Amino acid sequence: MLSHDRAGHMGVEKTKDRILQHFYWPNMFQDVMRYCRSCEICQKMDKSGKKRKYPLLPMRIIGVLFKRIGIDIVGPLIRSRKKKMHLPTICDFPTTYPEAIPLANIRTNTVVDALIHVFARIVLPQEMLHDQRTNFMSKVMKLFCQKLGISQSATSARHQQTNVFTERFHGTLKNMLRSLSDEQMKHWDEYIPYFLFSYREVPCQTTGY
Repeated sequence: MLSHDRAGHMGVEKTKDRILQHFYWPNMFQDVMRYCRSCEICQKMDKSGKKRKYPLLPMRIIGVLFKRIGIDIVGPLIRSRKKKMHLPTICDFPTTYPEAIPLANIRTNTVVDALIHVFARIVLPQEMLHDQRTNFMSKVMKLFCQKLGISQSATSARHQQTNVFTERFHGTLKNMLRSLSDEQMKHWDEYIPYFLFSYREVPCQTTGY
């Protein structure tokens, strides 16, 4: 269509206005719209001037306990007397039930051992959501998940909302740690079981249980 191709590949409305100065035919508006939207050159150009982002998709609702968990790591914290500096956390999506395991380091093998202790006590999850830090994306972690039949999912960069339950638990846990005195912080890892009990004991605002 010359009024579009030879006129700078303008949009649908401007192309219609240009044609209406000289011509009209039945279903003209639909024909113009169809032609402009199918134009190969126009599809390759970004006329909006805005950076387009792929839309984020909502995660499906999980109703089975411990089917999907979120994991993350708080720290590094002050080195405790037992030489603990990091606090990997696990949060069950359907129930928001939390776990936290004080560790001296966050090497992949250390994190995997901590996960095994939790899974052996509760149940193996089917899905595990985490960020893109190295120890979660390593070959050792991928092999660990593959052997146990766990599907890994990584959150989008700088989009913490994906792992929302774990992030909320982090905020609560950090506030609990801030309540400790300087002397208590020297053995903060000994307070974690009590903090977890306090968190689990009261109803969750999200689920009501």
